Amino acid sequence: MKRLSIEEQTSMLISSWRAIDELYVQYAKSVGLTYLGLIVLETIYNMPKVCTQKEICEKTNLPKQTVNVIIRTFWEQGFLELHEIHSDRRNKEIRFSKSGEKFGDRVIGELLKVEKKVMEQLTYEQRQDMIDLMKKAELSFKEIIQKNTL
Repeated sequence: MKRLSIEEQTSMLISSWRAIDELYVQYAKSVGLTYLGLIVLETIYNMPKVCTQKEICEKTNLPKQTVNVIIRTFWEQGFLELHEIHSDRRNKEIRFSKSGEKFGDRVIGELLKVEKKVMEQLTYEQRQDMIDLMKKAELSFKEIIQKNTL
C-alpha cells in the first residue's frame, strides 16, 4: 500500500471533518435551525438547569454577538426564559421554557441517539484514541496558530 504524504493525509482528514460538519448543517436545517443555532441549543441542553450567555460563549467558542442573536431568537420563539441576575445585572440566567424543553428533547435527543450509535460502532480503544489524537491535534494547532499570529 502506498504511503500517503502529510498533505494527502491532511486533505483526507479535513475532508472527513467537513463532511461530518455538513451532516450537522443538514440536520440543523431539517429541524428549522441554523448550524450555529443547533450548537447553542445543544450547549444549553447539556448545561445544568441554568446557564449564562458567557458560559455558552466559553463552551462554544462563539462570539458574544452571535450567541446573543441566537438566544434572542430562541427567546422570541418561546423556547427560553431569561431572568436577571441580581448580583450582575449585565448577565441573565438562561433556562428552557416548557416548550423549549420539549424542543430540546426532540432535536438534541435525536442527535444524541445518532452520535451514540456512531460511537458504538467503534471499540472503546478506538474512541479513546480518536479523542486523544484530536485533542493533541487541537493543542498543536492552537500553539502554532498563536505563535504565528502574536
